[in-house]
Amino acid sequence: SVSGRRGWPAAGWGAVAAFGACSVADVALPMRCAPSREAGCPIDSVAHTLTSGLVHLSVFASIAAFVLAVRSAPRGGSRAGR
Repeated sequence: SVSGRRGWPAAGWGAVAAFGACSVADVALPMRCAPSREAGCPIDSVAHTLTSGLVHLSVFASIAAFVLAVRSAPRGGSRAGR
């Protein structure tokens, strides 16, 4: 349960950290070729596809958590984005 003073901001910053880690993993697991540009390129880069998906998931999760942090805080009381 995400509640309390640190709940949503902590979840947002955790998602930002996951975004960074997944971005590094995405770069570390590149595709061998581009299936959209090369005819003989196999479409089997599961690791790269997974890390790319996790990058997007974590960035949108951080946005959602920060929005919820701002909306659930008393007026002017949120420091989630600072």
